[in-house]
Amino acid sequence: RYYGEDVPDDSEAKEFRELITEVVENGGVLLLVGTDTSAVTVKWAMSNFLNNLEVLNKAKEEIDAQVGEERFIDESNIAKLPYL
Repeated sequence: RYYGEDVPDDSEAKEFRELITEVVENGGVLLLVGTDTSAVTVKWAMSNFLNNLEVLNKAKEEIDAQVGEERFIDESNIAKLPYL
């Protein structure tokens, strides 16, 4: 069935509209929440590193040893960074 197609049962059309409305509303919330969660997680991690220099140095040593000092970390490196 396509949106806008004649539906013989009006209650079925109403249920469909309600479902579409719910999906759109939840999609917006999930997008917003997902973005905010990532930002908060990064802030939390950076704050903890700055407040625990020993932990920061250990993480830096692991990154330098596994990834290298002149490279950026990418997804393929994550498995090699258990401490981080």
